[in-house]
Amino acid sequence: DVKKIYKKENLKYLSHWGTEPTLTLPRFKKFYEDVIDYFPNFRNIMISSNFMTSPTVLANFIKQFNKNRKIYFVIQLSLDGPPWICDRNRVKGSTKKIVSNFFRFLELIKDEDFHNVQLNAKSTISDWAIKLLADREKFIEYFNFYDEIVEKASEITKDNKNVNSFQICSPTLAVPMDYTKEDGLNYAKIVGYQFEFEHYFKHVEPTNIYLERLKRLKLEKDSYIRNP
Repeated sequence: DVKKIYKKENLKYLSHWGTEPTLTLPRFKKFYEDVIDYFPNFRNIMISSNFMTSPTVLANFIKQFNKNRKIYFVIQLSLDGPPWICDRNRVKGSTKKIVSNFFRFLELIKDEDFHNVQLNAKSTISDWAIKLLADREKFIEYFNFYDEIVEKASEITKDNKNVNSFQICSPTLAVPMDYTKEDGLNYAKIVGYQFEFEHYFKHVEPTNIYLERLKRLKLEKDSYIRNP
């Protein structure tokens, strides 16, 4: 019972991770009705979905919230990249199904006129995929794949300012994993490409929170050198 864990004014954000959230979302209707009724500052829900199940479940979940309070949804598309990564990570044909369901979801919510929906994308890669992405052409192909998804997503939702597409879609690393020195060197190449192609693509930015931290450290270092 979240009422026993959080003070009435403290709960502002809840997220659904782990087991595919769309399998259980219909069971949370009464839960969220109680949360909104009890916690006056609650306004944010994050859901990470692999979109392998019916997109109607997720769309209906968003639509069930009344308009007494604006809710900010973050919907994360769990997609590991083009078929040569995602199909190998998951199951053959998964990439096509995930992308198709994602676009269908957008069609279902494109007329949402009250709540806000921010779209994110997250991929997970391991040693073999790092080796692939260390190749410059594969790196470009990887991000072009996401760029094309954002292009179509933006077209579907172009008339709705409440639905915002993602820009950052850089991969995160699978853990635990026995990464080697070679993996580290290959990953360093990927980071180098992220700097090199930062403004190369039309929609997406090949960056991540770790790269942003590196940039801040570099700026701090440069500033210290100039003003010790």
